[in-house]
Amino acid sequence: MSGFELLLLSTETTRAVALGAVAGTVYLLVVFWIISRTTSSVDFSKFVPDSANGALAILYFYGGVWLTWAVPVALFVRFGTILPLGVALLELLLYAKMPDAGDLAGPLSMIAWPIYVAIFLLLAGAEVVSLQFVQHSATLLLARRVVVGGLFAGMLGIGLWRVLPVWRVVPVRKTLPLWVENGGRVAHQVAVEITDDETGEVVFDRTIEVGARDKVSLEDVVTQVGRYRVFAELDDGTTYEFDLTPRHFERFRAILVWVEGELGRLRVLGQGTGP
Repeated sequence: MSGFELLLLSTETTRAVALGAVAGTVYLLVVFWIISRTTSSVDFSKFVPDSANGALAILYFYGGVWLTWAVPVALFVRFGTILPLGVALLELLLYAKMPDAGDLAGPLSMIAWPIYVAIFLLLAGAEVVSLQFVQHSATLLLARRVVVGGLFAGMLGIGLWRVLPVWRVVPVRKTLPLWVENGGRVAHQVAVEITDDETGEVVFDRTIEVGARDKVSLEDVVTQVGRYRVFAELDDGTTYEFDLTPRHFERFRAILVWVEGELGRLRVLGQGTGP
């Protein structure tokens, strides 16, 4: 019996395959649960095929979802590789963040699982082969661990950053100025109030006078990433409300209150975006 056959029939391999199968089944159940929670009407009878083609379609789509966790867990248990597991975790977290994105009622692996499996095998192979090359050098072994661990932490961090509201756990300081622009021919007074949605605290409240075709800039009206409600009211009673979210802090340079002009009458938006 060849060494490859011994590897396939070993107790460690059998255990790895069994645990991978359990992990794949658990992930498939999690996907079904997410679908049932995010879809208004789920017809689970469609999972009972009425033809051979239907059975093959279900096997392809949901078998692929099963493989997305069965393969990396089996590789982790058998060879200790963590990068395939990092890819699987990243996909799970991204799917949990936006389970109803697009027309696909399920994670991306439902249709792209052959690509995922290829990536799993390539990453696992790279980990195993690289270990063989550096295992006799403590320095190279440490460097390998740092690289592999860093890649795994990066994938996990990206997934958690997309899912978890980190700004609620760790205060993230970032300031945004307030720009009040008036493109009209008449001066106006505009009252601006910014309220923290989490605490209800009013972090900014001021009535600003802006001349015709003029601009007023106020620095650091918001100093920490979070969720805020920006309410503006003109002197004629016109009002506008805007929800400022943590995602906006990534791409906004300022909170813009447009009083009058080409964008219409009173708009609150982020600098660089449309009305």
